[in-house]
Amino acid sequence: MGKQRKKAKVKLSRKKKNLIRKEKEGITAEETSKISESKTSQYSLNENSKLFQSGVGPISDVEEKLTEDNPNLIHRFTDEEETGSELHTVEKIWQWLNLSPYLIAGLIFLFFAAFAFALYGPAIKGPFVFDDIRNILERSAIRLTEFSFTGLKKVAIDGLISTRPVANITFALNYLIDGYNVNGYHIFNIIVHAINGFLLFLLFRLTLKLIKQTEDNPAPIALPFIAALVWFVHPLHSQSVAYVVQRMNSMAAMFYILALLCYVRARLAGSDKSKYPMFACSIVSGLLAIGTKENSAALPFFIFLYEWYFFQNLDYKWLIQKKVYIIGVLIISMAVALVYLGNNPMDRILSGYQIRDFTLEQRVLTQFRIVFFYISQLILPHPSRLSLQHDFPLSYSFFNPPTTILSIGALLFILGMAIYIARKHRLASFAILWFFGNLFIESSFIPLEIIFEHRTYLPSMFFILTVTVLAAKLIKIPKLKIAVSCLIIVILSFWTFERSRVWGDDELLMRDCVAKSPNKSRVYTNLGYVLVKKGDLDEALENFYTALKINPYDEKAYSNIGDVFNNQGKYDDAIKYYNIALTKNGFKDKRVTFHAYFGLGDAYARKFNFEKAIYYYNIIIQVNPTSDHARTLLQKAKKMLHAQKMRKKN
Repeated sequence: MGKQRKKAKVKLSRKKKNLIRKEKEGITAEETSKISESKTSQYSLNENSKLFQSGVGPISDVEEKLTEDNPNLIHRFTDEEETGSELHTVEKIWQWLNLSPYLIAGLIFLFFAAFAFALYGPAIKGPFVFDDIRNILERSAIRLTEFSFTGLKKVAIDGLISTRPVANITFALNYLIDGYNVNGYHIFNIIVHAINGFLLFLLFRLTLKLIKQTEDNPAPIALPFIAALVWFVHPLHSQSVAYVVQRMNSMAAMFYILALLCYVRARLAGSDKSKYPMFACSIVSGLLAIGTKENSAALPFFIFLYEWYFFQNLDYKWLIQKKVYIIGVLIISMAVALVYLGNNPMDRILSGYQIRDFTLEQRVLTQFRIVFFYISQLILPHPSRLSLQHDFPLSYSFFNPPTTILSIGALLFILGMAIYIARKHRLASFAILWFFGNLFIESSFIPLEIIFEHRTYLPSMFFILTVTVLAAKLIKIPKLKIAVSCLIIVILSFWTFERSRVWGDDELLMRDCVAKSPNKSRVYTNLGYVLVKKGDLDEALENFYTALKINPYDEKAYSNIGDVFNNQGKYDDAIKYYNIALTKNGFKDKRVTFHAYFGLGDAYARKFNFEKAIYYYNIIIQVNPTSDHARTLLQKAKKMLHAQKMRKKN
């Protein structure tokens, strides 16, 4: 008995010494117990790391495994165990339902799909507008009649923009299924948007796990879901969904995000068996993104940047070690640029400005202000601030207007801040570089239109995630977080539905443009064009004349006036305005040239002057040998001329 008492005293003294030592180190007995539990939990996590990486739903396989072993334990999808925090309501629901992660992932995708159709339902019957006509209605190459490799190859190469074969093939498949029924084209766009919402949720979730944002927010499922949903319902993206041809933009973003997501999953994979298929998927998705739209050329850079920010913790030594890969990324980016711009990129760029009403210098200077206009639209996307045709004033120098130099200074300051805060606020820093970097191609020196809202579709993704995370940190009351989130989502959804309703009617869309850009000649020309199609020739003529008052050099307005007179039987007046259009255009814009030549051919054919009609149809074929419409009209005119000559002989 005495020996046992001595042993017990020794044990007690040892425990006291350990406690005193740990108290000196700042560790209490309760914390010691938590550390022990954390080690046990971490051991379980390591044992099940393969399951952890394969989870795709709100509760991963490892979470289910841990829950089976210990019903009181739920892993939070963080790199470190979170102790002492109350389970979020969403987490409790997942625990109670005990559903398969794949089933939950499927349910989340169905939610995005159903929500997408609810938001964009009014736009499904919206007719083809603007570039839809050139890329789809007037492009015979996409008229696929049978599904075959040869047919798809021809479509990919002969589309209006040959560097976007993937998008061209989707238009051809739409045509194969249901011809020019616009409903199918819109449904395809809506499904792509739903997929993007789901992929973004998965990417946000993994990103927040990597940067341990869940340590500050006990809702690792709800936070990325809300961020993805806010992006998904944002009215600024309605143009990328409701404008048929802008599936080029939304599909490129889909493959872009999928490539990045697969890369992240590959990096987190626990074995080569699951790692290499993910890397392969990332490469294939990246190639599809580049084959859909040129702005995806930035993908290799951002995959590299993501690796450095979230896997290498901004380690500069790693950059030095991987300098060969950095050079490789730059070479790939330059190679992609050369494929699109050709051997003489400067000549091609400068030639593109010949059909624009602004210069290279004006475009570059104006873009600094437009970038901040995009940011303001992301923050306040009221429908009154959204339009297909913005009348944005040009910058003529650094100080004209003064906001140009201010915008340049602000942009440089923000980029500097992104570098300065990188270590403490990685997500915010990455989001800044993501936003400006993914805008660069379309908002720089390339001779594209000055401004289009669909350009924010991809760049805005991490911007919205950052704002959502910041709001979650600032709002401490859980119920208030839910209320604010729901309110924002409802308001944005309502505004998106309003924009969708406008996109569902081409006349309503054009009148919306006129109301928001009353000093821009093009909006009146576009409205007049729609009114001509609907047979309202008098109002159409009024809009064309208004366009010419604003811009006497609007060659499209002259050409469209020719159409009105042609339809009214005033063929001499029609011929006069077609010729004015050709003179004003100076053969710079092929679309105007072809339209005027077609009009002249039609006007002379209606006057029974078939020789003149044949002359103009031949000009069109010489300039554009692939024009099936011109060949058809040419053959018809030749037959009529032959019949006319035969009647004269008789």
